[in-house]
Amino acid sequence: MITAEEVIGAVVEDVEELFCEGCPELQRFRGARDSIGIQEEPDSFSCPYEHPENLGCVKHGIYITLMTGAEMMAEAMDDAREE
Repeated sequence: MITAEEVIGAVVEDVEELFCEGCPELQRFRGARDSIGIQEEPDSFSCPYEHPENLGCVKHGIYITLMTGAEMMAEAMDDAREE
């Protein structure tokens, strides 16, 4: 049996980029710089909601829609396998 999580897992990097890139809630922490400002460590990012499945996320509704579609796709894949 294929699950919605497996369907999403196949494109997880694309999904994370879709949800998180440009999000107003995403907090950026600048990596270390040397004395003249040249970056020595990469920037890091943090979100207070950690994942779009959390209710506070501004893209939670879109996430639910995506997961519903993934569930439908997983069911269709299972049906195709059974035939």
